Amino acid sequence: MAETEDDLLDGSVDTSKEYPPILVSQRELSARMGLTTRWIYDLTGEGVFEQVAGKKYDLDKSQAAYRIYKIEKEGVKRAPSASDGLTQRREELLKQRLDRESRELIPMAEALATLDIITGHFLEVISGLPARVTRNIGERKRIETITDAVRSKLASVFGAEREALRTGVPVGEAFDEDDA
Repeated sequence: MAETEDDLLDGSVDTSKEYPPILVSQRELSARMGLTTRWIYDLTGEGVFEQVAGKKYDLDKSQAAYRIYKIEKEGVKRAPSASDGLTQRREELLKQRLDRESRELIPMAEALATLDIITGHFLEVISGLPARVTRNIGERKRIETITDAVRSKLASVFGAEREALRTGVPVGEAFDEDDA
């Protein structure tokens, strides 16, 4: 009587029979497991694989032993080597270079110089406002007094923000705002 898969699944066929082991050579075991014969030899020396009946291997036991070996190897944490730190540093440097080339990262000196140029132009324009507003000398002096106070305040704020940028303080936290 031929046994079908359904018979095996519903339990109507006795599967408790002991089947003889499938014995294979080292070469056949390596081919079936996708390993080199040298790897089979080394793992036999480590006690992962066991030779039975001369130089033959039980295929089922060898496959089960190799699965257990792989699970144990994956569970063991590898200690970081000296080259890991070097590799990580190289990756960081490469990322910095790529960020710099894509203009997501600029050198600090370039950022500070740009800030100084913008600040200088802004304060220069404010200093020239009184002369543009009026020709009346008395009124001009009054406006100059006001713009000088504003220019001094802005110079102080810009200087604090520049220093924050240079030292790494988060943007906007360098100077307390007035409530006025």
